Amino acid sequence: MYKKLGIIGGMGPLATYTLYKSLITLHKVQSDQEHLDMVILNDPKIPDRSQAILADGESPLPYIVEDCRICAAAGCDIIAIPCNTSHYYIDEIQQQSEIPVLNMVQLVADSLHRASSQKAYLLATSGTIQAGIYNKALESQGIELGIPDEQQRAFLMNLIYAIKAGEYPDTTKLAEHIHTVLESGFSHIILGCTELSLLVSELLDKGIAPDQLIDSTEVLAKAILERFDPLYAADSAS
Repeated sequence: MYKKLGIIGGMGPLATYTLYKSLITLHKVQSDQEHLDMVILNDPKIPDRSQAILADGESPLPYIVEDCRICAAAGCDIIAIPCNTSHYYIDEIQQQSEIPVLNMVQLVADSLHRASSQKAYLLATSGTIQAGIYNKALESQGIELGIPDEQQRAFLMNLIYAIKAGEYPDTTKLAEHIHTVLESGFSHIILGCTELSLLVSELLDKGIAPDQLIDSTEVLAKAILERFDPLYAADSAS
C-alpha cells in the first residue's frame, strides 16, 4: 500500500477539485486522521494540452515532469494526474518520474472491461480524440470505441472551456446527444475529460443511468483508494 499521494492539478483547477472531493466522499472514514495523506500541486501555468497536440503549442511535458519531481521531493510515493489529454505524454512522464504515475486512461479501459463493455463512446477534448489517446487502451480490451464527429467535437470543446472559465453550461444538448448514442447501440459513455465530471449529477437527472457513464475522475479516485486503503480494496474486489 502507498503512503502519500501526489496530485498534479491545475488542468483545470475545477477538475482537480473534483478529484479531491471524490477522494473524500468515496472514502468512508470516521475521523480526519483516516483520510489520505496527499500533496495537491495545482499548477495552472501548464500549457494547454490540446493546443500542444493539435496546433504545435508549447509542450506541457517539461512542466508535468518538473511537478513529478516536486511531488517526489515532498515525500509522495505515487502520482495521479486528473487530466485525460495530458495522458498523450504518459509514457514519457512515467519514464522521467522517480515515482509511479497512475495511467487514468488505462484505468478507464480496465473499468469498461470489468463492466463487460463491447462498445463505448468517448466524450473528450479534441486533443484527446484526435490523438487517439483512448484507442490503444480500449483495443487491448477488445472494446470498440466511438467518437464524436467534427460538429460534436466543437460543441464539446466549447462546453469544456466554458467550465474552465467557471461557467456552468446547460447540459440539455449534451444529454440529448448521449441518449442518441446509447440508442444507437453503445453500452457506455466515457466522460474522458475531467471537466465533464462536474456534469454527472445533471446528466443523471436527465435520465442517463449511472452504470452507463464511465466517469474518468471517479475511476481514478477509486483506483487511488484501492492503492491506499486495504479495506477499501477488499470491498471493491468483493
